[in-house]
Amino acid sequence: IDERVILGAANNRNYGLEIMSWLLDRDNEVVIPITEAVLAAVLKNEERGAEMLQLILDRRRDDVQVTPLVLEGLQYACHGMMELLLQLRGDDIQVTGKLLRAAAENRNDGETICTPLRRNPEVEITENILLEATENTEKGLDIMERLLIHCGPDFGIGEMVVIKIAENPKIGLDMMKMLLSRQQAGFVIFEEVLEAAAQNGHSGREMLKLLTNNGGMEIPITEGIVSKATGNMEQAVLVMEYLLDLHRNNLPITQKVLSHAACTDWYDNTYILQLLFPKFAGARVTGKMFMAAALLNVASINPDALLILFDQRGNDISVTENVVFAALDGKYPVATIRFIMGRLGSKVPITDEILVKAATTEKPTIEG
Repeated sequence: IDERVILGAANNRNYGLEIMSWLLDRDNEVVIPITEAVLAAVLKNEERGAEMLQLILDRRRDDVQVTPLVLEGLQYACHGMMELLLQLRGDDIQVTGKLLRAAAENRNDGETICTPLRRNPEVEITENILLEATENTEKGLDIMERLLIHCGPDFGIGEMVVIKIAENPKIGLDMMKMLLSRQQAGFVIFEEVLEAAAQNGHSGREMLKLLTNNGGMEIPITEGIVSKATGNMEQAVLVMEYLLDLHRNNLPITQKVLSHAACTDWYDNTYILQLLFPKFAGARVTGKMFMAAALLNVASINPDALLILFDQRGNDISVTENVVFAALDGKYPVATIRFIMGRLGSKVPITDEILVKAATTEKPTIEG
């Protein structure tokens, strides 16, 4: 029998078990190859894989070889499969960091990782294993909890692990709450952790609130944190409003922050600019170079933001040829060019290259 036939059965989530059983019943008539590819496919079969593995072990146990490819399949296997392999082929399987990393990637069963941990309680839990759990959006929370229970409260959590948790949009908030409730050793809230939280597009506000409320001391909100918040595509407004409520008089609204807010490639940065400029009059942007750079991006992304930039620093704006090209490449070239011309008139450079660009542009001319 061609390997592809048994491999097809191993991948079949509906009738694969019946097909495989029928094939193995004829094992005395034809050769049924149980290869590493077949075993790896069985481990990945979420619906019938456990039954298939039991069938293969019952009929062809001697052909089951635990190779690196088979071990990779453990990232999909349920804990029952792991138990079977360790019971029947335990001598062939070393519980190493590589095996635990595969188990930490398992998106189907968070309990799978418990089996190798019980078999070798002394195995080292490395940062890379924990990082795999932080990136596992399906079962990572369960896996992280089991790893930390195994390691105990004195096990130190590295900064990179905390950063990855803070930026995880799906399970990060629940995982961070778990770390805080366990009072895990080594858990420190660094500036980089808050920066990661400020960028979290799903729960940035809640994550920042959780961290600042549990920091143990007043945590300074730095320029870097505020800059990251302005670039949060989904939650910039919520995060910035929270930071303003938290540190209204001390929030570092600097040239870097305003530059980042103006140049961010998202549609609602207008509101952020409206929020920042009036409340921090003393931190207005300076420099023609910055305004040209900001306009270069804003002209092509969000023409409404031009109103704010011109109102705040109209005398400082120097529109270069590159800015006009950016406006022509933007979503609403007619509206943007008309606005710039209306404000600056003859100061806007009109070169042959610009006229050629304008004549050949195929962008929509919807006016905003």
